[in-house]
Amino acid sequence: MGRHDSLLPADYVHHLPQQDITIAEALQDHGYTTFFAGKWHRGDEGAYPEDHGFPINKGGRDKGSPMGGYFSPFENPKLEDRHDGENLSERLAKETNDFIATHQDSSFFCLPVLLCGSRTHTDHTGKMGEISGKGHRKWYCGQRVYHGKKIAYPHSQDNPIYAGLAETMDDAIGIVLDNLEKLGL
Repeated sequence: MGRHDSLLPADYVHHLPQQDITIAEALQDHGYTTFFAGKWHRGDEGAYPEDHGFPINKGGRDKGSPMGGYFSPFENPKLEDRHDGENLSERLAKETNDFIATHQDSSFFCLPVLLCGSRTHTDHTGKMGEISGKGHRKWYCGQRVYHGKKIAYPHSQDNPIYAGLAETMDDAIGIVLDNLEKLGL
């Protein structure tokens, strides 16, 4: 595995096993309509969200990050492009809101993974509107011990692009929460 320490990595299951019952499948058995949006990364063909109780799937696929990036075109066969430059977090929030508005008078379950999305994971790119004015706040990080040695890492976080990415995710969550409040749900 290319590891050079005394710990071996755990076996990795690349697909969500079909015999495992997801919460979506259990709720479907009780009349719920189910919806998924965002990062799936639980398997490819035969193990997509629609194979595990989410017949409405906006963006969930085998890849953990958007192949086209966080701005349209997304290069995601599970999420059609609308217009170039569209922000992925905002788009998933809007898809979630559309689902909620359509199903508000019935039993539904939606899992928008934008709430714990991959946006701040990797690919620290952002549009200028997301990063202007950011970077003034500092967050304490500290130290950790690895193999008996202290490993130093930054004591503060002042990366304006990262701050902008976090804010964009917060904004997307706000879009969904505002909609739920507006609908009285």
